[in-house]
Amino acid sequence: MAEAHQALGMEYARDGQWTQDERSFRRAIELDPSDSAAYCDLTLYLLLPLGRIDEALSQMRIAEKTDPLSGIVQNTLGWALLSASRYEIANTRRQRRLSVWGERDWARGELTRQS
Repeated sequence: MAEAHQALGMEYARDGQWTQDERSFRRAIELDPSDSAAYCDLTLYLLLPLGRIDEALSQMRIAEKTDPLSGIVQNTLGWALLSASRYEIANTRRQRRLSVWGERDWARGELTRQS
């Protein structure tokens, strides 16, 4: 199951076992290439921490094509853009996202609108 490989990938990342981490996430994507969460996890748990920014952007573009309306995909892509020092693009995308979906307070699970 793809989800099991994603969970293993997160566990390996926590322990700094980067080879196994990557192998698990790549296997999850291979098993379910339409699961945008796997691309996000690969980006957040492996590519960004290791400074593989261009690859992170590439993976997040795939995730965005797979699930363009996902807030998690948009947020993770935003982190990748910021990591690549593409501040203007990240800000433009954030403003567009806010105008469509509003701002989510992830800590409380609340959705608030900006005026």
